[in-house]
Amino acid sequence: MKILFVDSCIRSQEKSRTWRLCRTFLNQYQLLHPEDEIQTIRLNDEMPLPMDSNTLDRRNQLISQGDFNNPIFQSARQFASADKIIVGAPYWDLSFPAALKCYIEQVSVNGITFGYEKDGSVGKCQASKLLCISTSGGIIGDMDFGNQYLKGICGFFGIEEFESQSAQGLDIEGADVEEILRETEESLKEMVKSW
Repeated sequence: MKILFVDSCIRSQEKSRTWRLCRTFLNQYQLLHPEDEIQTIRLNDEMPLPMDSNTLDRRNQLISQGDFNNPIFQSARQFASADKIIVGAPYWDLSFPAALKCYIEQVSVNGITFGYEKDGSVGKCQASKLLCISTSGGIIGDMDFGNQYLKGICGFFGIEEFESQSAQGLDIEGADVEEILRETEESLKEMVKSW
């Protein structure tokens, strides 16, 4: 199986609490499934740009020509062909870092990750599930618009199962940060057994 890890942890790996949780999950997954291939795209290195009129015109021209092998579609092809997807994204400003939204714009390609048919749009992604791993300084409650968006994108792309795991309250005064992270790591280790 091909597992795609979309690393949206903008801080360095030494500082990112979200990346720490992702590393725990991925290491445990690799132990249980050594035959699976994990591909990583690190958005902090790639830094996808938002779509502008020139990029959109170029992309639409290539789509109309059916030229889906063009390098501009490499990320979309990689995303569409993954069997399972993990997104690591800290909770920022009621959502997630902007780089992740830009990446989703890049992979949202008519003819690769979704398509239009007589009755409307249909998802074309191979992945059976997407997991979002996150951390937040406060308690999110019902204000997690990033997860709502990712769940909607899963439906649009034909990915049937969306799950999320988050370590919350890390910056609240008096919080035992290490204990919260350890508890979340244990929860992720348990989750990976059936993932």
